[in-house]
Amino acid sequence: MHYTDLHCDTLYELYKKGLTYQNDRLHLRTEFENVFEAHTQVFAVWTENRISDEEAWTQFHAILDHANKAEIPSSINRILAVEGGALLAKDISRLDTLYTLGVRLLTLVWQDHCEIGGAWNTEEGLTEFGFEVVRRCLSLGIHPDLSHASDKMFWQVAELCENAQTPLLATHSNSRAVCDHRRNLTDEMFTQVVKSGGVAGISMAAIHLAKGRDATLEDVIRHIEHYCSLGGESSICLGCDFDGIGSSPKEIKTMYDLPLLADRLARLGYSDCQIEGIFYKNADRFLKSISV
Repeated sequence: MHYTDLHCDTLYELYKKGLTYQNDRLHLRTEFENVFEAHTQVFAVWTENRISDEEAWTQFHAILDHANKAEIPSSINRILAVEGGALLAKDISRLDTLYTLGVRLLTLVWQDHCEIGGAWNTEEGLTEFGFEVVRRCLSLGIHPDLSHASDKMFWQVAELCENAQTPLLATHSNSRAVCDHRRNLTDEMFTQVVKSGGVAGISMAAIHLAKGRDATLEDVIRHIEHYCSLGGESSICLGCDFDGIGSSPKEIKTMYDLPLLADRLARLGYSDCQIEGIFYKNADRFLKSISV
């Protein structure tokens, strides 16, 4: 089995904790790299809200420098992303710098609001600068990620992507119909992702899997099955949000435990092809379609 994951915060955690990839503290680490035959990982650099935009820009470079020294195995196919566009500090030219440094995905917002617009916990859409950012991303080759976006921003970006004939991406977003959290996608949103030929990654964040109780592996299954019921079999991926979540399903503590999900899907009657789609083929097809 191969494994392609659309979102983790491991680079930030390696930097903040002064760790190398060979550690015993994180969800992703060297000892787990033999679990799958091949591993493609989107490594997102998180932009902290508590620091200024300029500090976030400086910290991005520091995190990248640390990542280059963190002994991440060369066997991992690495894709670089940024989570939270505040670090642009209303300087559109920084997108070109990010592209040059290898960034190919941009989660536009994280929480509250920034110069790009409002996140999931606001009613705000894109700002004028935000529209400029999305258009520049689409022309440059950095794909906008709708996870964490407000509902208004989601539909604004969806229209821009449709005009550009570009599929939608939500790297780590579960179903709001299954777990009523504004960070999750409504059925209408996920259907639009499917219609566009895009993908959505299932997150292991317990708070986005189950409301008011501990999450389990069965909750992960519920989100997958609901997305399948909306015709999204070819749009479901994994965006586990490892090393960026406070708690996960009790059975899935690290990357090492993910084969339990594959086993459970197989017992439910999912074919090898369907399971492979969720674990890597859907994401790989999407990434290839946007030339990543």
